[in-house]
Amino acid sequence: PVGGVRVLHEAFGFPLLLRLRARRRGVRELLAPRRRSGTMTFMKKPRKITERSIENAALFYLQRFATSSENLKRVLMRKVRRSVRAHGAGPDHGTGPDSVVENDAIKDGARIVDGVIARLLRSGLLDDRKYAESRVAALHRRGMSAGRICGKLVQKGVDIEVRQRALAALAAET
Repeated sequence: PVGGVRVLHEAFGFPLLLRLRARRRGVRELLAPRRRSGTMTFMKKPRKITERSIENAALFYLQRFATSSENLKRVLMRKVRRSVRAHGAGPDHGTGPDSVVENDAIKDGARIVDGVIARLLRSGLLDDRKYAESRVAALHRRGMSAGRICGKLVQKGVDIEVRQRALAALAAET
């Protein structure tokens, strides 16, 4: 046929192979379309949030990245919001994004996240002071000024006292 795959691609609106793979595997209903930078990608439906799932997500994130407690909280809260949006807040969840029940579910998720972060801080797996010191040293080695280093730490949510101590320690070394 003239045009072949191109005609089919235009008729379906997104890559034919992705559609065929999803149909063949029988997971098409599990995959939610998501548009990103002009291309269609598919993402799995997020899991429901439990204390164990949040703790596992936090530990997995800490295995991969050094981070501050505030930045970890942002990452975990994004996961909570995504889950609440996908699952609602339960069988009687509201209809709109500003639903009171959804807001309560997000608040419950925030309490779980705060508890997990507190446990990680107590156990020493999460330490803002060590993070700030290592980040300051790494950024200084890359040639960044103290102002830019301070700005990077602000972006990651590091407290002002911790930032000042880390920058003072760097100044004392050099």
